[in-house]
Amino acid sequence: MKVRYFTLRPSVILLSAALSMFAVSCGDDSESTGPAPVISDFTPTSGLPGATVTITGENFSKTAAQNIVSFNGAPATVISATESSLEVLVPEGATTGPISVTVNGAKATSSSSFTVLNTTITSFSPTSGVVGTEVTISGNNFSTIASENVVKFNGAEAEVTAATATSLKVIVPEDASDGKIMVAIHGKVTTSANDFTIAELEVTETFPPIAAEGITVKISGNNFSPIAEYNIVEFGGVEATVTDVSEDWITVVVPSGATTGPLTVTVGSQTVTALDEFEVCGGGVELVISNFVALKTEVATSYSASFTITNVGTETVDLSEINLQNSASVDADGTSTVGAGGYPLQVNSYMLAPGESFDTGTYGGSIVGGNTTTHPYLIIDLYDYPNGTVPECNEENNKVVALFE
Repeated sequence: MKVRYFTLRPSVILLSAALSMFAVSCGDDSESTGPAPVISDFTPTSGLPGATVTITGENFSKTAAQNIVSFNGAPATVISATESSLEVLVPEGATTGPISVTVNGAKATSSSSFTVLNTTITSFSPTSGVVGTEVTISGNNFSTIASENVVKFNGAEAEVTAATATSLKVIVPEDASDGKIMVAIHGKVTTSANDFTIAELEVTETFPPIAAEGITVKISGNNFSPIAEYNIVEFGGVEATVTDVSEDWITVVVPSGATTGPLTVTVGSQTVTALDEFEVCGGGVELVISNFVALKTEVATSYSASFTITNVGTETVDLSEINLQNSASVDADGTSTVGAGGYPLQVNSYMLAPGESFDTGTYGGSIVGGNTTTHPYLIIDLYDYPNGTVPECNEENNKVVALFE
């Protein structure tokens, strides 16, 4: 057998050497992952999604993004990092379990579990209300940062005004309806066992039922919003300004441009007609009587009474030009009456400007031809004196009736 000899060119020898050096270099890099991270502790050991947790240990990366942290498999955001400490946020969707830290492919897992707290709703008060009502939600493990508690009333998001770990104060939103209250904290949701109900809006009285632009009207009833802007009042379709509110009454000013027509009140999704026809006084004097009280005395033919006269028109009136007549009646319709004296408006001149009121105070009177038993109703009539000197917007509403008490 012949033995053949080959002579290697220098270039081939150099290439072989270079490849050998590259292989050695790659092998060195694969082994330079550095020491594995170690988790020695973390605090707090429990919390809500969004809470900050400090992880202490060794061999973390000083570059926050190079530390891969998970809470029972849910990836977390690292907000700061040193070689021995990490500040991280409990992620949305986290569940109770161990914390892991991975650095350059090397992974460390905590020996104990981080407990994700469960938010609970134990009660809320009041259990019924309207838009604008403040509701206190009691429970456990709410976020103490108000904006982190997302509260909804049957799907309608509410404003959270104050928060502690055990209590939330919220405002019922405009589009709320009957249903459950839900609290969500970074995606973790809890729902109330009972429904919150929207209270029924009711109007019981409107005074005065006639007025000029700029005059204040009081609407009485139940379940108005405690926040003025959530009570929408319209005079014939023209929205009015609400000047004051309570749970059982609101005051509004007859708006410019209002015309005679329906007077409506809207709170949230509820609209109630306060008057089918509120009369807007276009000009002149308009007097109305309120706060009328008639009282019996020890003498059957005598009585005491008091009332208020308000000018809801556009012009000032001299009350001495107004005649006031009292009569006693067998019924509220005035089908059979006898004289009962009257308050002497003509005695003194009293100028009553638009929007102003005059209180008579308590005065006495006598019934002629009857008594408070046979004629148990007192009727007051207001009219011009002399007739026609004080033309009113509407002279048909100047009579009021009260039962002797």
